[in-house]
Amino acid sequence: VALFTWGTGYIEGFVAYPTWLMVEAKDWLAYRQAVSGPVFFGVFLIPGYLPLIMLIPMFWKRPIGIPKYLVTIMLCALLWIFVITAIYFVPDLQMELDKGYSKNLIEDLIKYDFPLRGIAGLVFMFTACFMNIKNKRPIIMD
Repeated sequence: VALFTWGTGYIEGFVAYPTWLMVEAKDWLAYRQAVSGPVFFGVFLIPGYLPLIMLIPMFWKRPIGIPKYLVTIMLCALLWIFVITAIYFVPDLQMELDKGYSKNLIEDLIKYDFPLRGIAGLVFMFTACFMNIKNKRPIIMD
């Protein structure tokens, strides 16, 4: 889930957001409404924040070799992304873009997405990979 979320977030930030600058203002609302809410929730939000729920039990029950501090780092990175998205990106940028086209808002989204969410996403992803390496139990697929 961590790598899927990291990949979809980076595609959104590095591919989709710059593409938004090419959409004409008269087509903007139709373009924004092209992706339905259930699709967005199912592809992006649920997989993106599901690890929050999954990380909490890992404070008490973790695979052998994974220290609690790695769980804490992952949880802090994901909480940062969640909070900054909830208090800045959604109300100040995304909800405003739902009302109409704004080149300035799209440019702000492009400018601030990586520094405010992307770096925390890298911390989350690298910590997930490191935890996988530290895991002393083999992953067996049936």
